[in-house]
Amino acid sequence: MPQKLTCEDYKHLSLAEVHEHLDDLHLELLSLVEQLVQCKVTIEKVTNEGRINCAKARYIQGQTTVGISKLPTEESQEFNALVRVEQIKSESPCADKEFQLKRYPIDKEAGFIDPIRWFGVLVPRPLQITKEKFQSSLELVIEAANIQVQMDSIMVSIKKLKEQKSFLNKLAIK
Repeated sequence: MPQKLTCEDYKHLSLAEVHEHLDDLHLELLSLVEQLVQCKVTIEKVTNEGRINCAKARYIQGQTTVGISKLPTEESQEFNALVRVEQIKSESPCADKEFQLKRYPIDKEAGFIDPIRWFGVLVPRPLQITKEKFQSSLELVIEAANIQVQMDSIMVSIKKLKEQKSFLNKLAIK
């Protein structure tokens, strides 16, 4: 992985060094594109598996047991999300920020309830699998977002290096 340079560092590079850094950044960008595509394919696969298991649970338990009628409405008691997305400072040299999931324990007094309990005490195994699939899908979405942030950072660096390359080429012509 190429080392991250600041705008001030770009001004001190020779044309050969600019070319070398551009090559490194383009290779890193291609690697990240491949990771992002793989991640999105996995998200689609895992989400589809979750949908299929949800359909199995609905088939086993019946349409009224696993359906929209079990979801909370405006009149339902307020509750807090068990998982939230947070933006943190990145340790990666390619990006300044990244996202992570923050999980909260189930605590009825604090308003953190397990949504799977909306469907009864004895939850069918396909519905439990559905929950697991959608949780892993959420983790993959966060991974994809972090890859996208890295890609954006690299594209900004490429743009700045191209500007420096153009400047150095103009100096060489004079």
